[in-house]
Amino acid sequence: PSGINQLIQLTDFNIQQNLLTSLPFELFDLTNLATIQLDRNSLVGSIPSSIGKLKGLSLFTISYNQMTGSIPPQLMTSPLKRLELQGNKLTGTIPTEIGNSPKLEILKLTSNQLTGTIPSEIGKLTSLRELIAGYMYLTGPLPSQIVNTNLTQLDLSQNKLVDPLPTICKLTKIQYLYMRGNGLTGTIPPCLSDLVDLAEIHLSNNYLQGTAPSQFQKIRRLRVLNLKSNLLAQRDWDWYTGIRAENCFLNIVDLSYNQITGMVAFWPALEPTCGHLSVNLRGNLITRSSLYDGFWRVLDTTTFDLDVSHNQINGTIFVPPFGNSRLTKLVISNNQINDIPLGW
Repeated sequence: PSGINQLIQLTDFNIQQNLLTSLPFELFDLTNLATIQLDRNSLVGSIPSSIGKLKGLSLFTISYNQMTGSIPPQLMTSPLKRLELQGNKLTGTIPTEIGNSPKLEILKLTSNQLTGTIPSEIGKLTSLRELIAGYMYLTGPLPSQIVNTNLTQLDLSQNKLVDPLPTICKLTKIQYLYMRGNGLTGTIPPCLSDLVDLAEIHLSNNYLQGTAPSQFQKIRRLRVLNLKSNLLAQRDWDWYTGIRAENCFLNIVDLSYNQITGMVAFWPALEPTCGHLSVNLRGNLITRSSLYDGFWRVLDTTTFDLDVSHNQINGTIFVPPFGNSRLTKLVISNNQINDIPLGW
């Protein structure tokens, strides 16, 4: 806006969700500015290096615009606590100067075109709680120094990182973990279960093999377990019994599109106080015999959704006529079932 450079006492500037197409460069002459929020406009161009003149800048957000160019090192000032650049077309790498912002708590870079590795200087961000940097072209291993942060939320989905899970196991305060679509191979490391504050685990769309670790039952507050579209061949369900019986927090299990065979009868007697449970086993190798031996006892104890569509269930499927059944959704399409007795 014309004349904005006259507002020399201005400390906070918020013009989110408007129709701006270019940055007001005079803004960066207002050296008292502490916060700038420019999200969801139609801004183009690059972030100018003159932003470094704002020595007291603690918050800068310019998400969901059309910004190009690289992240200027001058942006990394000492007071900076929150930096949100997601949803643009930024290129280049994450600058090593990020270590110059030790007070940074939230860093959001998702959905840009950044390449390279996560710099080891991120270990200087001891106050960092959220690192959201998915859907880009980041490569290499996670720097070991990342364990010096205070991360509770980590989203590095849709990158090309190398074997990041062992390092993530050392982030003892993590609560929300998103590592979808990273081409992860091998097995799920048991050390992941040492992260006892985890509420959500999202490892879908990778190439993980083996089974879910039985130690998962140590994660007492886990609510969402998403292992969709891997190569898991689960046969031992004791890990699940432990999670659900111990705390009742778990309400979403997505193991669809894996290679699961064997018994699906993995619930003993669940407590009536457990919340709603949704289990997705779509697109596996489950057979008719897997649905017996007490599987349906769960229906007396909790509201329950089950999807076993696109499996290998054949013949007659019989669901016992429990009087207090709380089954809310049953999807059994695309199998080879020829009869469902009236008694169910």
